[in-house]
Amino acid sequence: MKTMKPLIIALSLTGIVTLNGCSTVGTAIEKRNLSVQSKMSNSVFLEPVSNDKKTVYIQIRNSSDQSIDTQAMNQQLAKTLQSKGYRAVNDPAQANYVLQQNILSVKETNKDDAYNSMDAGFGGATAGVLMAGSTGNNYAGGALLGAVAGIAADALVKDVYFNLVSDIQIKEKAKGKVNYTTQANAGSGTSMNTRQTISGQSDYLTHSTRIVAVANQVNLAFDEAKPMLEDKLVKSVAGIF
Repeated sequence: MKTMKPLIIALSLTGIVTLNGCSTVGTAIEKRNLSVQSKMSNSVFLEPVSNDKKTVYIQIRNSSDQSIDTQAMNQQLAKTLQSKGYRAVNDPAQANYVLQQNILSVKETNKDDAYNSMDAGFGGATAGVLMAGSTGNNYAGGALLGAVAGIAADALVKDVYFNLVSDIQIKEKAKGKVNYTTQANAGSGTSMNTRQTISGQSDYLTHSTRIVAVANQVNLAFDEAKPMLEDKLVKSVAGIF
């Protein structure tokens, strides 16, 4: 039995490295192609209108810390809407729809933060460390070696997520006057805040939503992800019309 114990532990350690390798190879194969998806926080329904009223004023802003070509996005969105029978106009007063969009952030993230629906898994390195803690003998160093091997393998194959978060507001010209009330909190630099309330009437119905576009691929670089995220965002916004 004494001679069998080192053999069992050695086979276990080999399994750790093998599992780490299989996990890394599996990730590399599964995520080898770029995947770009988008989700909308809530649906926006616009009233059907005649062709002469399919006019849109487009305003895209970028308040993220990344460089975004909002002018190119504006042109791409106008072209996409044109294919759906809409016409972009330069004067908001002449538009039946006023589309305002602000890009809040573009950053590298992880699966949890990108989709916010599933718990993160655990890596092969953890398995090796846990086994080292459970053996309680001199062979624990081998398990730690397995963990280091897992970390090295994981470093070569990184499952990368980038997401783009954008707020969308669409003002739709109403058939009559729309009563509205707007509340805003203004900070004074102290613990006190001033609440401001504005009431009035508008010629527009206002719809708002948030769109998150997510790009995922093994070893994905930001320069590769950014144009795909911008394109997905444009298509998602155009899909509202």
